[in-house]
Amino acid sequence: MRYVLSATVKPQAMSDMLAAQRLPAEWVGVFLDGNRRIVARTVAPERTVGQPASDSLRAALDRAPEGWFQGSTIEGNVVYTPYNRSSSSGWTVAIGIPPAAVEAGVWKTMSAMAAGVASASALALILALILERRISTPIVALAASARAIGRGEPLEIPRRARITEVSDLAGTLEEAAAALRAREETQGRLAAVVQAAGDAIISGTVDGTLLTWNPAAARLFGYSADEIGGRHLSLLVPPDRARETEQMLAAVGRGEPWELETVRVRKDGTAVDVAVDVAPIRGAAGAVTGFAAAIRDVTERRRAEEALREADRRKDQFLALLSHELRTPINAVYGWARMLQAGQVDEQTRGRALDVIIRNANAQVQLIDDLLDVSRIIAGKIRLDVRPVDLPGVIEAALDAVRPAAGTKAIRLQAVLDPRAGPVTGDPDRLQQVVWNLLMNAVKFTPRGGRVQVHLQRVNSHIEIVVSDTGQGIAREMLPVIFDRFLQADSSSTRAHTGLGLGLALVRHLVELHGGAVTAQSAGEGKGATFTVKLPLTLATLEEAPEGRVHPTARTPVTREVASVLENVRVLVVDDDRDALTLASSILTTARAEVRVCDSARVAFTMFQDWRPDVVIADIEMPGEDGLSLIRKIRALETTPGARVPAVALTAYGRAEDRMRTLSAGFSMHVPKPVDPAELVTVVATLMGRDTAPAM
Repeated sequence: MRYVLSATVKPQAMSDMLAAQRLPAEWVGVFLDGNRRIVARTVAPERTVGQPASDSLRAALDRAPEGWFQGSTIEGNVVYTPYNRSSSSGWTVAIGIPPAAVEAGVWKTMSAMAAGVASASALALILALILERRISTPIVALAASARAIGRGEPLEIPRRARITEVSDLAGTLEEAAAALRAREETQGRLAAVVQAAGDAIISGTVDGTLLTWNPAAARLFGYSADEIGGRHLSLLVPPDRARETEQMLAAVGRGEPWELETVRVRKDGTAVDVAVDVAPIRGAAGAVTGFAAAIRDVTERRRAEEALREADRRKDQFLALLSHELRTPINAVYGWARMLQAGQVDEQTRGRALDVIIRNANAQVQLIDDLLDVSRIIAGKIRLDVRPVDLPGVIEAALDAVRPAAGTKAIRLQAVLDPRAGPVTGDPDRLQQVVWNLLMNAVKFTPRGGRVQVHLQRVNSHIEIVVSDTGQGIAREMLPVIFDRFLQADSSSTRAHTGLGLGLALVRHLVELHGGAVTAQSAGEGKGATFTVKLPLTLATLEEAPEGRVHPTARTPVTREVASVLENVRVLVVDDDRDALTLASSILTTARAEVRVCDSARVAFTMFQDWRPDVVIADIEMPGEDGLSLIRKIRALETTPGARVPAVALTAYGRAEDRMRTLSAGFSMHVPKPVDPAELVTVVATLMGRDTAPAM
């Protein structure tokens, strides 16, 4: 970096310096600059400043830098003139002495005259030294300071000069040095930011020649800074996108920013998705001198966006399937129910109609249970009831559950169960759910007359449950994603099999919760499939856990003994849905309970105080005031210890957090809808301490 040091000194400042010497009025004092022009003069300065020195003074300066001579002023007056020129600045001080002052009086003798001239020469020398100190020395020092700035060395500003302009120049130079240091510090920080940036930052000329290249650019494109310097920007651009380079450089030339998401090429020839932001660089005069560009790798972002689009597509597909899977059983239930209501079904068909209604209702319950299980798994709130597990018994129970479905398709179920396989700890109900899902999946995709096998065996340090079939198999591209939620190999309107694609996802999550793993194998479409569940062996035998609180259930029709189990039991049922009230009332009345119903929490609270029931059954979501508010008000009345009336929350909310909310509010039990009639009777009987076991 080069610096030019310049200063403008007013003539008046030089004239003031001459006036301070108090020369006689007839003497002529003069300052000349390096070009031998008059800068200051004691006589007629208004006419002479800026004019060349007299011919005789210029001739003397040509002969020697200092001395004296007899010559003429620019007005033509004869004078004796001692002079002195500064070696550092080139400025000259001269004094014109009239001959009369030299030759008269004390100057009569030659020696005296010589002494007078010598005295005048000494005065000129002194003035030259004063000029040197007051002007030249500070300027030379300032020049040295300017050179120090250029070299980045510490700056030493000279002491304040007597000449105001020189002093101002010193101050200005000091300010410039401070500004330059600040600028260099800013540039240093910017350079550090560029070097540490995670995005590629490059710069180049207006014609596209690359100049700078930060480490992130080297990582992104594979070229080092030495390799890329001087090469053209088009090196990074695929041939089919060459037009983008022209557009970018054209925008830079116009002084406009430019941005684009596009593809660029690495050194190894691979493509990378990038976002490019370009800004023009302007010089001191404002003209565009080049460009700077920030380039960000957006590959992961695009993958995430594609994953979101795929998830959104799956969501839409899932909702469409859900609508189909819900409407299909509802259609059967609704159709047969209307025919029964209209009396259009004979006695022979009546039983089949009821079977269809129950089967499709169970299908909806299973669908909802699967959805709730997935929700619990995603939220990390599913809990396992871990205890020693009899795996052969678990698998046999699952086989019994799928035999009717297999029988309708004449599919042979074969089981090879090693009774010595174990021990295993886990949740037997969840493990049965795993096996049931795998078996039902195999039955669904196996054609009529096919075969489904299940093997239980011990392999080294784990237990394997292997379910294989002779069905349609799995396409190669589906194997990596076969356990994903809401995924089906065929989700078109012409698909041959129903379902939401939840079963295998539940299998994977439940197996992983048990510390195991599940895999799928298939030789291809039409060649069957094999699913293998691996569960770890129990390392230590668990003590038989005390039997915990079991939610009472019943899946058999209400027997005669159970039908009268609620005799003389007062039950208050609260629900804003009249059909639900009618159903609950019918079920409980059949079991000989005394039932009263209310369609709001407000009415129910009043009836509770007037009638005092033995059991309260209440829905949770009701307009105006919900079931949680009702049970809190009831509990607030029960101040006597042991006087709490048992209360059942019969609700369509079935999540774990819903159960915790109802129990915390004061309910004794949480029963999700839909509820089997026998189960509802059993729940109430249990709360009342009645025995529902059939007589032996």
